[in-house]
Amino acid sequence: MRMNRLIALGTLCGVLLPLGYRVQADTLQTRTGTYNGQVMRVEGGSVFIKMPQGEFAVPIRDLVRLDVPPPAAYEKGIAALKSGNTKEAITLLKPLADRFAGLPIAWAMDSLMQLGEAYLEQKDVSAAQAAFDTLKKFYPNTPQAQAVDVKNARVLYALQKFDDAIKAIKVYLDPQLKKDFLPADQEVPVSEALVLMGDCLAAKGQLNEAMDNYLKVVTLYDYDDARKAEALFKAAQTLEKLGNWRRAKDCYSDLLADAPDSPYAAEAKKQLDAITKAHPE
Repeated sequence: MRMNRLIALGTLCGVLLPLGYRVQADTLQTRTGTYNGQVMRVEGGSVFIKMPQGEFAVPIRDLVRLDVPPPAAYEKGIAALKSGNTKEAITLLKPLADRFAGLPIAWAMDSLMQLGEAYLEQKDVSAAQAAFDTLKKFYPNTPQAQAVDVKNARVLYALQKFDDAIKAIKVYLDPQLKKDFLPADQEVPVSEALVLMGDCLAAKGQLNEAMDNYLKVVTLYDYDDARKAEALFKAAQTLEKLGNWRRAKDCYSDLLADAPDSPYAAEAKKQLDAITKAHPE
């Protein structure tokens, strides 16, 4: 009886699961059955999964659970981006974004986000914009989709449209700063938005306002260590421009103490030595 029931479920799904069928890497579960195989792509609102019996299209709206481990290319792409190899990151992440955009799982969404980041690093703003727009299209009700407003503001900053960038940041940032508590996945884009706001204001010559945004990251929204190091460095640079040598030295010293392996550390050490020599007081 149990065997007949399993066969019936498989038939309802359009799949006949034989006795002893080996569960493979990827699993898609609907209300009427389970598909085990290899997810190949997302297309037309369905996930296509390859099984011994053939390839089947499972509508995303019917999914109740999925277990699809990230491909090796995803991990390698993220590592390449972190190491500064943006060309390699794009080579690895773009095929994933093209094939899996819309798959309701974290790594597929993050592939789009990181692909956009890689394009921004290469100053390919149109490709970055396309990646971010795709993320917002397929994942509209996620915190990441909200954070895309910050990414779009980075595109505007790259185009030197500072006023437009500030407006875009405020749309995202103002409601976030009113919250009593932010979980980590929301605090990270908030810190990015504050640093970017500081960059926009600094570009407009509003140095005190820029410094205030950088220091908010250092003192209040410091979950992301890399962003905190960036904020410390930019706060120190701004304080130098304002002639506040003592506080600039403090910021450089804090950066070197807290993040000695940061990409900003070498320049911070150089600047700290120069300020200390020129302004020993």
